[in-house]
Amino acid sequence: SAPQALKAMAMQVTLSGLARMHYAGDSFMLQNALSWTNLMANSGRIGFVFRMLTTALLGIDSIKARQWQHLPLKTMDAAIIGRSMPYWQEWLQHAAADDRHWEAVDFHAATSGAPPISMVAGWYDIFLPWQLRDFTALQRAGRTARLIIGPWRHADAEVSREGVIDGIDWLRAHLLDDRAASTSKPVRLFIGAANEWRQFDTWPPREAVATSLYLQPDFALGERAPDTSSSASYTYDPSQPTPSEGGAS
Repeated sequence: SAPQALKAMAMQVTLSGLARMHYAGDSFMLQNALSWTNLMANSGRIGFVFRMLTTALLGIDSIKARQWQHLPLKTMDAAIIGRSMPYWQEWLQHAAADDRHWEAVDFHAATSGAPPISMVAGWYDIFLPWQLRDFTALQRAGRTARLIIGPWRHADAEVSREGVIDGIDWLRAHLLDDRAASTSKPVRLFIGAANEWRQFDTWPPREAVATSLYLQPDFALGERAPDTSSSASYTYDPSQPTPSEGGAS
Protein backbone atom coordinates (compact mmCIF):
# COMPACT_ATOMS: atom_id res chain seq x y z
CA SER A 1 0.00 0.00 0.00
CA ALA A 2 1.04 3.62 -0.48
CA PRO A 3 2.88 5.50 2.31
CA GLN A 4 0.58 7.68 4.41
CA ALA A 5 2.31 10.85 3.20
CA LEU A 6 1.59 10.00 -0.45
CA LYS A 7 -1.76 11.68 -1.17
CA ALA A 8 -1.87 11.62 -4.99
CA MET A 9 0.20 10.81 -8.08
CA ALA A 10 0.35 12.31 -11.57
CA MET A 11 2.14 10.08 -14.08
CA GLN A 12 2.88 10.32 -17.78
CA VAL A 13 3.85 7.67 -20.35
CA THR A 14 5.02 5.12 -17.80
CA LEU A 15 4.03 1.74 -16.34
CA SER A 16 4.08 -0.16 -13.06
CA GLY A 17 6.36 -2.98 -14.24
CA LEU A 18 9.28 -1.36 -16.03
CA ALA A 19 10.84 -4.65 -17.16
CA ARG A 20 7.88 -5.26 -19.47
CA MET A 21 8.93 -2.45 -21.79
CA HIS A 22 11.60 -4.74 -23.27
CA TYR A 23 9.52 -7.90 -23.67
CA ALA A 24 6.36 -7.03 -25.60
CA GLY A 25 4.77 -10.27 -26.79
CA ASP A 26 7.33 -12.00 -24.54
CA SER A 27 10.09 -11.43 -27.08
CA PHE A 28 13.11 -9.20 -26.58
CA MET A 29 12.56 -5.72 -28.06
CA LEU A 30 16.03 -4.96 -29.35
CA GLN A 31 15.30 -1.41 -30.54
CA ASN A 32 13.85 -0.30 -27.19
CA ALA A 33 16.54 -1.92 -25.07
CA LEU A 34 19.57 -0.85 -27.09
CA SER A 35 18.36 2.71 -27.69
CA TRP A 36 17.72 3.15 -23.95
CA THR A 37 21.09 1.60 -23.08
CA ASN A 38 22.87 3.93 -25.49
CA LEU A 39 20.99 6.95 -24.12
CA MET A 40 21.76 6.17 -20.48
CA ALA A 41 25.39 5.24 -21.13
CA ASN A 42 26.12 8.55 -22.86
CA SER A 43 23.87 10.94 -20.93
CA GLY A 44 26.68 12.11 -18.65
CA ARG A 45 29.10 13.00 -21.42
CA ILE A 46 29.82 16.63 -22.25
CA GLY A 47 27.77 17.81 -25.22
CA PHE A 48 25.59 14.70 -25.30
CA VAL A 49 22.27 16.57 -25.05
CA PHE A 50 23.29 18.89 -27.90
CA ARG A 51 24.31 15.94 -30.08
CA MET A 52 21.09 14.09 -29.26
CA LEU A 53 18.92 17.07 -30.20
CA THR A 54 20.93 17.74 -33.36
CA THR A 55 20.69 14.15 -34.61
CA ALA A 56 16.95 14.11 -33.84
CA LEU A 57 16.30 17.37 -35.73
CA LEU A 58 18.37 16.19 -38.72
CA GLY A 59 16.82 12.73 -38.72
CA ILE A 60 20.17 11.02 -38.13
CA ASP A 61 20.13 7.68 -36.34
CA SER A 62 22.44 7.56 -33.33
CA ILE A 63 22.90 3.82 -33.92
CA LYS A 64 23.85 2.95 -37.48
CA ALA A 65 22.17 0.23 -39.55
CA ARG A 66 25.27 -1.99 -39.57
CA GLN A 67 25.54 -1.74 -35.78
CA TRP A 68 22.05 -3.20 -35.35
CA GLN A 69 23.28 -6.35 -37.08
CA HIS A 70 26.00 -7.07 -34.54
CA LEU A 71 26.05 -10.57 -33.08
CA PRO A 72 26.09 -11.99 -30.50
CA LEU A 73 23.77 -9.72 -28.55
CA LYS A 74 25.83 -10.30 -25.41
CA THR A 75 28.66 -8.14 -26.79
CA MET A 76 26.47 -5.63 -28.62
CA ASP A 77 26.71 -3.06 -25.81
CA ALA A 78 30.51 -3.13 -25.80
CA ALA A 79 30.68 -3.00 -29.60
CA ILE A 80 28.47 0.10 -29.88
CA ILE A 81 28.98 1.94 -26.59
CA GLY A 82 32.54 0.91 -25.89
CA ARG A 83 31.95 -0.91 -22.62
CA SER A 84 29.75 -3.58 -21.13
CA MET A 85 26.58 -2.23 -19.49
CA PRO A 86 25.25 -4.14 -16.44
CA TYR A 87 21.55 -3.56 -17.19
CA TRP A 88 21.97 -4.70 -20.82
CA GLN A 89 23.50 -7.95 -19.59
CA GLU A 90 20.72 -8.27 -17.01
CA TRP A 91 18.00 -7.91 -19.66
CA LEU A 92 19.59 -10.64 -21.77
CA GLN A 93 20.10 -12.96 -18.83
CA HIS A 94 16.47 -12.63 -17.68
CA ALA A 95 14.84 -12.33 -21.10
CA ALA A 96 11.14 -12.70 -20.27
CA ALA A 97 8.64 -10.35 -18.65
CA ASP A 98 7.46 -13.06 -16.24
CA ASP A 99 10.98 -13.98 -15.08
CA ARG A 100 10.87 -13.93 -11.26
CA HIS A 101 14.00 -11.75 -11.31
CA TRP A 102 11.78 -8.76 -12.21
CA GLU A 103 9.27 -9.17 -9.35
CA ALA A 104 11.19 -6.66 -7.22
CA VAL A 105 10.50 -3.89 -9.77
CA ASP A 106 6.94 -4.88 -10.71
CA PHE A 107 4.40 -2.83 -8.75
CA HIS A 108 1.27 -3.82 -10.67
CA ALA A 109 -0.11 -5.72 -7.67
CA ALA A 110 0.11 -2.53 -5.58
CA THR A 111 -2.75 -0.92 -7.52
CA SER A 112 -5.21 -2.17 -4.89
CA GLY A 113 -3.74 0.26 -2.36
CA ALA A 114 -2.79 3.10 -4.68
CA PRO A 115 -3.57 6.77 -3.92
CA PRO A 116 -5.52 8.83 -6.48
CA ILE A 117 -3.61 8.56 -9.77
CA SER A 118 -3.87 10.48 -13.03
CA MET A 119 -2.24 8.99 -16.14
CA VAL A 120 -1.28 10.72 -19.36
CA ALA A 121 -0.65 8.34 -22.26
CA GLY A 122 -0.17 8.44 -26.04
CA TRP A 123 -1.81 6.29 -28.69
CA TYR A 124 1.63 5.81 -30.26
CA ASP A 125 3.62 5.40 -27.06
CA ILE A 126 5.55 2.19 -26.36
CA PHE A 127 4.07 1.99 -22.84
CA LEU A 128 0.39 2.30 -23.77
CA PRO A 129 -0.62 -1.40 -23.51
CA TRP A 130 0.72 -1.66 -19.95
CA GLN A 131 -0.59 1.76 -18.94
CA LEU A 132 -4.07 0.62 -19.98
CA ARG A 133 -3.51 -2.58 -17.97
CA ASP A 134 -2.63 -0.50 -14.91
CA PHE A 135 -5.61 1.81 -15.32
CA THR A 136 -7.99 -1.13 -15.72
CA ALA A 137 -6.61 -2.66 -12.51
CA LEU A 138 -7.14 0.63 -10.66
CA GLN A 139 -10.75 0.75 -11.86
CA ARG A 140 -11.42 -2.83 -10.78
CA ALA A 141 -9.91 -2.13 -7.36
CA GLY A 142 -12.23 0.84 -6.93
CA ARG A 143 -9.38 3.36 -6.76
CA THR A 144 -9.68 7.00 -7.85
CA ALA A 145 -7.99 7.26 -11.25
CA ARG A 146 -8.02 9.38 -14.39
CA LEU A 147 -6.76 8.56 -17.89
CA ILE A 148 -5.87 10.89 -20.78
CA ILE A 149 -4.75 9.45 -24.14
CA GLY A 150 -3.71 11.81 -26.91
CA PRO A 151 -2.20 11.46 -30.42
CA TRP A 152 1.34 11.35 -29.07
CA ARG A 153 4.53 9.32 -29.10
CA HIS A 154 6.71 8.80 -26.04
CA ALA A 155 9.03 11.78 -26.46
CA ASP A 156 6.65 14.27 -28.10
CA ALA A 157 6.68 17.76 -26.63
CA GLU A 158 2.88 17.75 -26.55
CA VAL A 159 2.72 14.81 -24.14
CA SER A 160 5.14 16.57 -21.78
CA ARG A 161 3.05 19.74 -21.92
CA GLU A 162 -0.16 17.81 -21.23
CA GLY A 163 1.55 15.96 -18.39
CA VAL A 164 2.49 19.20 -16.63
CA ILE A 165 -0.98 20.72 -17.07
CA ASP A 166 -2.68 17.54 -15.93
CA GLY A 167 -0.31 17.07 -12.99
CA ILE A 168 -0.93 20.58 -11.65
CA ASP A 169 -4.68 20.15 -12.01
CA TRP A 170 -4.72 16.71 -10.37
CA LEU A 171 -2.48 17.65 -7.45
CA ARG A 172 -4.38 20.90 -6.79
CA ALA A 173 -7.59 18.89 -6.69
CA HIS A 174 -6.30 16.28 -4.24
CA LEU A 175 -3.92 18.35 -2.13
CA LEU A 176 -5.73 21.72 -2.06
CA ASP A 177 -9.28 20.57 -2.81
CA ASP A 178 -9.35 22.91 -5.83
CA ARG A 179 -11.33 21.09 -8.52
CA ALA A 180 -12.10 24.05 -10.77
CA ALA A 181 -10.25 22.66 -13.80
CA SER A 182 -11.02 18.95 -13.30
CA THR A 183 -12.86 17.07 -16.04
CA SER A 184 -16.28 15.63 -15.26
CA LYS A 185 -15.43 12.09 -16.42
CA PRO A 186 -12.34 10.01 -15.58
CA VAL A 187 -11.39 9.05 -19.15
CA ARG A 188 -10.55 11.58 -21.87
CA LEU A 189 -9.52 10.24 -25.29
CA PHE A 190 -8.49 11.82 -28.57
CA ILE A 191 -10.50 10.13 -31.34
CA GLY A 192 -8.37 10.25 -34.48
CA ALA A 193 -11.10 9.50 -37.02
CA ALA A 194 -13.24 12.35 -35.68
CA ASN A 195 -10.26 14.60 -34.86
CA GLU A 196 -11.74 15.51 -31.49
CA TRP A 197 -11.52 14.85 -27.75
CA ARG A 198 -14.24 12.85 -26.01
CA GLN A 199 -14.89 11.93 -22.38
CA PHE A 200 -15.98 8.54 -21.05
CA ASP A 201 -16.80 6.90 -17.73
CA THR A 202 -14.55 3.85 -18.06
CA TRP A 203 -11.86 2.10 -20.06
CA PRO A 204 -12.74 0.43 -22.32
CA PRO A 205 -15.61 2.85 -23.01
CA ARG A 206 -19.03 1.26 -22.62
CA GLU A 207 -19.93 2.79 -25.98
CA ALA A 208 -17.14 0.90 -27.76
CA VAL A 209 -18.15 -1.78 -30.28
CA ALA A 210 -15.69 -4.58 -31.07
CA THR A 211 -15.14 -5.03 -34.81
CA SER A 212 -13.45 -8.00 -36.48
CA LEU A 213 -11.32 -7.24 -39.53
CA TYR A 214 -10.30 -9.87 -42.07
CA LEU A 215 -7.34 -9.91 -44.43
CA GLN A 216 -8.58 -9.72 -48.01
CA PRO A 217 -7.03 -11.26 -51.15
CA ASP A 218 -5.67 -7.83 -52.13
CA PHE A 219 -4.02 -7.56 -48.65
CA ALA A 220 -6.52 -4.92 -47.52
CA LEU A 221 -8.69 -5.28 -44.39
CA GLY A 222 -12.45 -5.75 -44.51
CA GLU A 223 -15.31 -6.44 -42.09
CA ARG A 224 -16.42 -9.52 -44.05
CA ALA A 225 -14.43 -12.72 -44.32
CA PRO A 226 -13.38 -13.34 -47.95
CA ASP A 227 -15.26 -16.07 -49.83
CA THR A 228 -12.01 -17.68 -50.89
CA SER A 229 -8.49 -17.55 -49.60
CA SER A 230 -5.10 -18.65 -50.81
CA SER A 231 -1.79 -19.17 -49.15
CA ALA A 232 1.05 -16.66 -49.20
CA SER A 233 4.66 -17.28 -48.29
CA TYR A 234 7.75 -15.25 -47.60
CA THR A 235 11.37 -15.82 -46.66
CA TYR A 236 12.59 -14.53 -43.31
CA ASP A 237 16.29 -13.81 -42.95
CA PRO A 238 17.33 -12.82 -39.39
CA SER A 239 20.36 -10.99 -40.78
CA GLN A 240 18.06 -8.83 -42.94
CA PRO A 241 15.00 -8.17 -40.74
CA THR A 242 11.92 -6.42 -42.02
CA PRO A 243 12.36 -2.68 -41.38
CA SER A 244 9.89 -0.87 -39.15
CA GLU A 245 7.82 1.70 -40.99
CA GLY A 246 6.05 3.08 -37.94
CA GLY A 247 4.31 1.95 -34.79
CA ALA A 248 4.75 2.80 -31.14
CA SER A 249 7.90 4.71 -30.25
